[in-house]
Amino acid sequence: MVILASVYATNPDIFVLDEPTAALDVTSMRCLGAALAKLKSIGKTIIVSEHRLWWLADLADRVVVMEDGHIAGTWSAKEFGAIPFETRLHWGLRAWKVDEVDAAARRRFSHTSVSGHPVHECVADTSLRTRGLRVSYRHRDAVIDSCDFDISAATVVGLVGANGAGKTTLARCLCGIQKEAAGTVELAGKALRTSQRAGVIYLAMQEPGYQLFEHTVVRELEEAHDRNDAHIPQVFSVKSLMEDFRLTNLAQRHPLSLSGGQRQRTSIAAGLLYGAQALVMDEPTSGLDYNNMASIARQIDRLKQQGVVICIITHDYEFLCAACDAVLPLHDGHMSPPIPLTPETLGHIKRLLGFS
Repeated sequence: MVILASVYATNPDIFVLDEPTAALDVTSMRCLGAALAKLKSIGKTIIVSEHRLWWLADLADRVVVMEDGHIAGTWSAKEFGAIPFETRLHWGLRAWKVDEVDAAARRRFSHTSVSGHPVHECVADTSLRTRGLRVSYRHRDAVIDSCDFDISAATVVGLVGANGAGKTTLARCLCGIQKEAAGTVELAGKALRTSQRAGVIYLAMQEPGYQLFEHTVVRELEEAHDRNDAHIPQVFSVKSLMEDFRLTNLAQRHPLSLSGGQRQRTSIAAGLLYGAQALVMDEPTSGLDYNNMASIARQIDRLKQQGVVICIITHDYEFLCAACDAVLPLHDGHMSPPIPLTPETLGHIKRLLGFS
């Protein structure tokens, strides 16, 4: 919003926005949408390059689909919405309406054995848990306070909350980047000091450029594969992940020369190859189209079948419905009880995310 206001001050006729909602919560997306609607009402032209589409359904007048540097098609918003959902998915496009996400989620539930109880209270069944966790910066008020949660093995949990709720701070603490002020982090029943968590609990960062160090994509993945300490069986290969994550043609590129979405896929692939016992992903679908989102969901499912604990920080309702078993709400540094992701809870989860 600050950037938009600063650009508006120069009074341009045309505004171009590139993935403006990549890491925004639903409330912020609606706020941005309202600002763009106001600009539109005073005669400004707005061009939005975007993968998450639902927030544009009532705002856009025209939809242009690009493929390999060319315009593949152009429609009015009404014409585009009338294209069958399955056709748009085949094109690699995200849902145009939230109702389409709900329908896809129900189809997933009907074909999978989501138990409805993925987060266990039984200590014996718990692979990752915290007790009394408190995290603060330089003796200021706690960002995370009295945080208790349990995540069982072979479970995918979505950590949700508004921007600024403390999700990334919690992830950094779980993975040993940020030291806790009090409390414990336990993996497989054993309390781990901050220094013991690195690698055992792997963090795929929101800005993956911070953790990509090699000169080429293939070397980044080979290095991760070579550093696998066999915490889990090696079910992935460098070649298979490069194919699955559409990185093969980028093998000799420098990781920091990639787009945001390509860097995100490279970082996640490295985490899968590293072989951690628990994987924490911070906004893993930021900047990803449907095909790459679905590819990550498939890889997560494979890890889940191997008994890996997976915690995903996300505002992406479409990805939650595609990959997660339960939702953990975080509000002002405090954790609420887990909510199993089922057809009956979709409405409640959408309200938690900020949908009306």
